[in-house]
Amino acid sequence: MTREEAVRSFTIWNARIDRSEADTGSLERQARRPIALSDDVFSCAEEVIAGITPTVTMMGGEVVSEA
Repeated sequence: MTREEAVRSFTIWNARIDRSEADTGSLERQARRPIALSDDVFSCAEEVIAGITPTVTMMGGEVVSEA
């Protein structure tokens, strides 16, 4: 499994299962519920991935959770 496939397996693919991909599951800036992560999943060293955490979660343009 590639890094991109791994990320998709716990984001957009899960959202597709319950048909909520229009609202959730994406890590892209234009997502309706965007989140910011503590590191870049796609460019960080492999050993860092397990420790990546969300730092900000937004919903409807407002911050709903902040680390």
